[in-house]
Amino acid sequence: MVDIFIIDLWIVLSMLAVLIWLSQDLDTGGRSVNLTEEEDKKELRRLFLENKITKRIAELNEGWVPDWSTAKYDYVNEAKYKYVIEIEEDDLYVNAHFRSKTTANKFYLKTRGLADQLVKELKPELIEYLYY
Repeated sequence: MVDIFIIDLWIVLSMLAVLIWLSQDLDTGGRSVNLTEEEDKKELRRLFLENKITKRIAELNEGWVPDWSTAKYDYVNEAKYKYVIEIEEDDLYVNAHFRSKTTANKFYLKTRGLADQLVKELKPELIEYLYY
């Protein structure tokens, strides 16, 4: 429960920081650039989807966090695998990692079954988010 609260708090603070950042003029080599309202909305949508997905992953993982210190050549020991959702040509698939880390820990799931469940529950959101 505390982990979910921390994730929610982190997302709210992140969204606030993005809103402040988006409301400011950006200095890009001496010229000022204002982001459009459409770009603001797109970024907020991306953050909303990330929050929804990572919150569900945290619930499914029940406190589990990937341990990369055990990343050795051990193809047999499935307990060392971490699962992540990836996309290719609008098709989602579950990829098992045990040595290479390709994204933030908050996107890994403890078991293939949990990863399959996440795809079943949030397929449209995952496709949209992974294309940002």
